[in-house]
Amino acid sequence: FENIINRIPVVNKVYHSIKQITSTISMPNSKAFQKVVLIEYPKKNLWTICMVTGETTKDDEKYYNIFVPTTPNPTSGFLLFVKQTDTKELNMTVEEGLKIIISGGMLAPKSIDK
Repeated sequence: FENIINRIPVVNKVYHSIKQITSTISMPNSKAFQKVVLIEYPKKNLWTICMVTGETTKDDEKYYNIFVPTTPNPTSGFLLFVKQTDTKELNMTVEEGLKIIISGGMLAPKSIDK
């Protein structure tokens, strides 16, 4: 199957990217998601639970690579680069954050500590 996929120009790039992401997220003790944060998104005074996947520096300022997962499938979503100072780190594990996202908020705690 992979030999056939490797011969198709655009499909092979997409396939290998998806395969790499899937294997990274599904690895035991994976650090793909480092911590859970809140950002004001998609507009001011609306808060979104996100996962930090890495850090980037621009003009001597630290940015988080933020993955904004979609409900109920947290493997789809999009990437944002957000200044670290514009995020609020939550006192919860990645598993707890994903549980809130997958449940559409039905399994959210009574309060979210930062």
